[in-house]
Amino acid sequence: MSDSDQVPADGIPPRFRTRAASNLQETVWQARLANVVSDHDPIRLFRRRVLSAVADPESIDGFLPAEISVNDGIQIDEDCILVFAESGDVVASARMISLERLQGELGEFLTGRHLAEQLGRDLVNVVWSQHLLIDPGVPEAAVLRTLAAAMSEHAIRQGWDFDICLCIEENAVRREAIGFTRLGIRVDRENKSPLEILYREVVEQPKETVPGAEVVPPKSRG
Repeated sequence: MSDSDQVPADGIPPRFRTRAASNLQETVWQARLANVVSDHDPIRLFRRRVLSAVADPESIDGFLPAEISVNDGIQIDEDCILVFAESGDVVASARMISLERLQGELGEFLTGRHLAEQLGRDLVNVVWSQHLLIDPGVPEAAVLRTLAAAMSEHAIRQGWDFDICLCIEENAVRREAIGFTRLGIRVDRENKSPLEILYREVVEQPKETVPGAEVVPPKSRG
């Protein structure tokens, strides 16, 4: 393990020590869609930092089918929003996919008709967000606000009305901190923690509520 990946006793990795000592209001966290080619190295290092700190796969935001390992199941691709520190390090990510694309994969957990009735919208306008990951060495609240704003802006551009997720209690609380609400549907699983379905109506977030955030519009994929 390199010095850059070691966490000293005070819990602040060397790469964030200077920033942590400064005024957090002056820190700029930049968010944009991932480019899996040009962002390859920062993404790889980010995944290594996050996954090496995971003792229980169930603590990861989202869920993984039993037959899929953490390393294989956590995807960072062109559907991901990334948050970057001023150093160029990736410090957070979240994957956003139209729910229509995942109906087969999520069929045993979500009943589309019932979900649509609860939300009052057609599911073609619903996005599924998963794998909301944050580097354990950064100030979570500030980075989480930046990521949430970027997720909202991306959802607005795509025409999505609701963002939904499925996660255990630990991550449900984190999602609630950025405006998600529990739908009131709990998914019980044998010998595992129950899953909560949460949702957030897609609305543009006022810029003043996200200090230090800079959201960069994604480049066209065409």
